[in-house]
Amino acid sequence: MTQEHDQRPKGGAGQDRDRQSARHEAGTPAPLDLSAATGVGEACTTASVLRKLHAYLNDAEKGAASVLRDPQVGVVQDLHEFYRQDKTWGFIKLPTGSGKTVIFAEIAEALNLPTLVVVPKIGIGDQTVNTFRKFAPDMKVSPIFAGQHDDSGQVVVTTYQYLAQAAQDGRLDLSRFQFVILDEAHKSLGTEMLKVLESIEDSTRVLGFTATDTYNEEKNLEALLGECISDMPIASAVKLGMLTPISVIVAKTTIDVSDVEIKASGEYDERALEKRIVAAGINKACLDTYKAGFDGKSAIAFCTSVAHAEEAAEIFNESGVPSAAVSGSLSRKEQARILEEYRSGKIKVLFNADLLIEGFDAEIASVCLNMAPTGSLIVAEQRAGRAFRLNPGDSSKVGYVVEFVYDDARRQSPVILYSDIIGGTACPPPGQLASAAKAEMDSTIEKLSRSQIEGLTIYVDASSVLEIAAKLKPATFVVSPPDGWISTSELGRSLRASLSTVMKMISTLTPEEEKRVPLDQHCGHYRAPSTGRLSLHCSPELAELIAAKRREFEPPQGWMTITAIADLFSVHPSKVQPVLREVAAGSPEMIRQYAIRRGGLREHYSPECIEAAREHLRVNPEKLPMFSSASVASKCKVPDFVMRAWVRELVESGELYEVIKLGKTGKPMLRLTQQPGAEKKMRDKAIAFHGRDLEQERSLDEIAKDMNVGVSKVADALARRFGRAPQPSDTSVPLDLEEPLKRIVASESTGPLPEWVKSNDLARDAQEMLSSFPIATGIAKNIIQKRLDALISRLPEFHRLPFRDPASGATRDYYSPQFSKLFLDPEHWRDLAEEYQ
Repeated sequence: MTQEHDQRPKGGAGQDRDRQSARHEAGTPAPLDLSAATGVGEACTTASVLRKLHAYLNDAEKGAASVLRDPQVGVVQDLHEFYRQDKTWGFIKLPTGSGKTVIFAEIAEALNLPTLVVVPKIGIGDQTVNTFRKFAPDMKVSPIFAGQHDDSGQVVVTTYQYLAQAAQDGRLDLSRFQFVILDEAHKSLGTEMLKVLESIEDSTRVLGFTATDTYNEEKNLEALLGECISDMPIASAVKLGMLTPISVIVAKTTIDVSDVEIKASGEYDERALEKRIVAAGINKACLDTYKAGFDGKSAIAFCTSVAHAEEAAEIFNESGVPSAAVSGSLSRKEQARILEEYRSGKIKVLFNADLLIEGFDAEIASVCLNMAPTGSLIVAEQRAGRAFRLNPGDSSKVGYVVEFVYDDARRQSPVILYSDIIGGTACPPPGQLASAAKAEMDSTIEKLSRSQIEGLTIYVDASSVLEIAAKLKPATFVVSPPDGWISTSELGRSLRASLSTVMKMISTLTPEEEKRVPLDQHCGHYRAPSTGRLSLHCSPELAELIAAKRREFEPPQGWMTITAIADLFSVHPSKVQPVLREVAAGSPEMIRQYAIRRGGLREHYSPECIEAAREHLRVNPEKLPMFSSASVASKCKVPDFVMRAWVRELVESGELYEVIKLGKTGKPMLRLTQQPGAEKKMRDKAIAFHGRDLEQERSLDEIAKDMNVGVSKVADALARRFGRAPQPSDTSVPLDLEEPLKRIVASESTGPLPEWVKSNDLARDAQEMLSSFPIATGIAKNIIQKRLDALISRLPEFHRLPFRDPASGATRDYYSPQFSKLFLDPEHWRDLAEEYQ
């Protein structure tokens, strides 16, 4: 697990005692655990999420949450600020080895929401499940991969491959998750996963974690998830002591690969490359390099193929260096055995063909041997990251990246070296570790600089390494942009558009516009001065032209995405697209790319296309899920007659359907079925009805203002309720506790709150209202009592409170202004009177 030595596992009551003890030592009494006392469920509202993150950060500041180190807590602070802006989709970019699995486990535990975690591989899934069980033991974790199909946990861990299949055939209901974590989030950029993510509601919180957010300018996380919430450069992570110091070394070979085919992906053809470099003796050169500078250190070598890895391991073993090759062709048990022997130090060099790029954690690894070149920023960064994890047993550890560079006269496929990613050849350590690490680095560099290896020239100085890196790619890759030029990412942020939208605008320039602003003169790849990263930049003239075209990507009135249309017709998105495409087959203008709320581009369909598809996508009310008005009324805490009125509204608007179904006895019965979102509309109505979110907790100060008393009086009442005194500033009260708390405060108060009405006065007003109906007096009293009971049974208790009458000193029930307004509503008295006539 990543840096677990420095991150304390937690467990049940022990965790609570630790945190309370830390608060006590800090001089702050522990607040009451009100959620446990009342059974209040968690909510995904912005207010609730901010409150939970604030509580976590407050604990961290007081020293009560020592799992994350200060730089990692800073990531949580960035997330808190992001959610404060009422945003829901974004991603966090952290270097490989900086502990992102532990960070998102801590965030998930703090939010305590139904959570889906998606990982790229089964092995990473096992590690993730173990991380949650270690650092968030109170959350039930269910794995869905490798034959495991338990989705009952509060946290469900699955793989991208399984999720793409399960979401398509309905095996996994995504709607129940309020928080989705995408580990190695760049893996979500595949076609199938894009379809899955498109089906997730914008209101669901989706958080990506990655070390490498960009495949290319058109395919990146910013286009999918929108905003980068927190971005820690590799050099900063080293400076903060989260990663080891880094040194990049180039081993320049005499092997010529100019005639090896370069595929459309930009990578060399693996078989042809393997044949060329293995025959030329690259494995022997790699062995000599290892012995010259790294003998005895734990290394990971990246090869062109499984056969290449196996042959290299054999050569190392024959030379006395314990080595092994690991690949997907081995059983999981055999892979686990080899990796365990590597972690224990029994195996010194581990060879693979990119199997260990993502998710492989081994603190002992300190050398990355790149025998297979790559043109991918993602592959280059993920490979090297295996060597930079802190090792508690080696305070002087330095992470080395050895780049084997081959001769290639072509410039069509720039090779990415790790020096391109960090903008140099080294990242120095923090001051307190500089001495030991520098001594280790100097010793290694000296040994390599003195080595004589057949077919290789070792470059260890910065100028030579950067010069070689520059020759591997066009000149614009290694220079800063001209004055006034702006990166496409920055331009997208200024226009509130995703990077893919900006690229789409560039691709749709008219011939006249391109003639006026030639692309070969007004855009190019440069290294950003602020971050040192390579990215596409635009001239001021091109940026102005793109800004003018931005409004063309706003969807016209009535145009909708597949997800929105699926919601409209209550069918799965996979059933919608074929129908829409068939309708639009002869009219391509019915389908266009427009921007969505998160800033990316999605296919939108014209109103004409949607209307033409209506017949094929018509809702079958009998197949919609059932709607229980009694259950919803109970959750919303409203009386039956209010719920009946809301049901009538939703039936009239077509969001609820009245369907005749046969009961168990065979008797026809009227039932309600619901469109997606019907219950949410009921909840929104309830929030408006009560003037607040029913699951939102309130402070003692707010309750004291409601009751027109001092906060100390409310705190005393709460202390008597639980037998111990809370700190008002640290206590938040859920609705189910607010009701009895206000009753306790009211019973000790003389005189009602302003505008509250005594029960006798309320009954008198109702009697006068009923006098206009031709009903007997005795029946009128029954009607009044029935209506009173209906409201009392459904509304929160604090709408009826006992106060001492100022005149007589006797305790009487008083009713809130809102209760009185509902109670005296003429329409409902008329309905009740008609029932008794």
